[in-house]
Amino acid sequence: MRREIYQWMNALAIVAIALFACGFQTVILKLPLFRWLGVDLILLIVTYLGLKRGIFLGAILTALVSHIAELHSGSPSGLIMSCYFVVFGATLLSREFFIMESPFSIVILGVFSGLAWKIAFLIISYKADMFANVWKPLFLYLPTFLVAQGLLTRPVFTLLHKLDGLMGVGEHSEFHGAY
Repeated sequence: MRREIYQWMNALAIVAIALFACGFQTVILKLPLFRWLGVDLILLIVTYLGLKRGIFLGAILTALVSHIAELHSGSPSGLIMSCYFVVFGATLLSREFFIMESPFSIVILGVFSGLAWKIAFLIISYKADMFANVWKPLFLYLPTFLVAQGLLTRPVFTLLHKLDGLMGVGEHSEFHGAY
């Protein structure tokens, strides 16, 4: 009983962290000093959920976290959520097919999750007839976005891993890689 309570408290803590991260990246990281970075902290949380959670709980948390991000964006309904679910699914598949034992592989996973998000965004925006408006800024800021995602992957994963350890969720997870 206690374990289930801790699991739900951990899920609520992840949603609270996602709320803070979304507010931080829509207020502080949109200032002219940081805008060129294009950091997406929600993407790193979704990537972590793909690594550390099962498909059911991870999908529910991804839906909540991506809905929070979608509420703060000016995009059409479902666009951001679809991109985050593509990243969640790609992370689930990479967890099954690849061994991620080194910290370098976790950084590469963060970079490739950012690349998967951008590709999914391009495909969906093309299907929604918005491609002409989004392709130029996307390719302009893509290198700095991928570098920022790679640099922030380990600190964000370490924070979420410590939260899992505090709640006792991490020892029964499917993934036990290095951070």
